[in-house]
Amino acid sequence: MGTCEICQITIEKKYGTGRFCSKKCSCTYSSRINRLERNKKIKESLSSSRPHRFIEKTCPHCEMTFQKSWGRRNQKFCSKQCSAQSSGANPETQQKIREARIKSIEEGNIGFGIKCSFDGIRCDSVLEYAFIKWYKEKHPNSKIVRYPGKIDSHGIVFIPDFLIDDKIIVEVKYRKEAVSYQLGSKWSGYIELQKIKKEILFSLNPENIWFTDETCGQKFYRDCLNEVKSQQR
Repeated sequence: MGTCEICQITIEKKYGTGRFCSKKCSCTYSSRINRLERNKKIKESLSSSRPHRFIEKTCPHCEMTFQKSWGRRNQKFCSKQCSAQSSGANPETQQKIREARIKSIEEGNIGFGIKCSFDGIRCDSVLEYAFIKWYKEKHPNSKIVRYPGKIDSHGIVFIPDFLIDDKIIVEVKYRKEAVSYQLGSKWSGYIELQKIKKEILFSLNPENIWFTDETCGQKFYRDCLNEVKSQQR
């Protein structure tokens, strides 16, 4: 008596040539052999038709030659820096980004910050929540709403955050030191832009408010942060 080549049990009853104990084991062996042969043929076919692993491209911004894998063959620029600089150098692209950003904000799709509300007023950050609470404590009968529209002045277009009693415009911003640290050096232009916005805001009305976390104080801001976090649990 022999041993089945598939299940390794002792063959008590001869089947076929005697190499297997049953039809099942015989078919399993045939399938395994055929599968190995098919896999080998498929591998050889794919290897011969597969393109090179890396392809060479030329960056349209810095004109440097770089290599990318086949899966990322559609990448246009050699780096994020070149992509950003190329977009920034194109006035049409800048305008499209600006218009898309304004439309997104008008629709309430801010995309950053902790979303919350105070007395039914939408807040897109804890600092906005802190402003409403801070102002309401000083002026409980005031009417605060999201600013309806946008300001377009001196080539700068932006949407303030709130409007108080239909006359006082409010812009809420974290202090510039924190912003510059969080956004990094490549966003240094952001700080200069905020200075221009602030000048425009007060030129429209000296009573307008430029609110930062320093306006209400760090302790007040941290208390508001804890309140918002507790509401979201």
